Amino acid sequence: MVLPASAQETKAQANAAADLLTQAGDRRLRRCANDECLWLFLDHSKGGTRRWCDMNSCGNRAKAMQSYQHALAFD
Repeated sequence: MVLPASAQETKAQANAAADLLTQAGDRRLRRCANDECLWLFLDHSKGGTRRWCDMNSCGNRAKAMQSYQHALAFD
């Protein structure tokens, strides 16, 4: 059975995701700490304490919000 390109890509992505989830083992599979983000990632950090899928997007927003709320508390 030959699938259309988009269906083949979807199937390949689903297979890759299934492999990742079933074979993650000690590779530290994490969910992004941003509640609005649905990404999973492998934590390759030295201490295993990575919180966000990407520091430039989710991590930056979280830290900016924390800084803003901290500044408001001292006004």
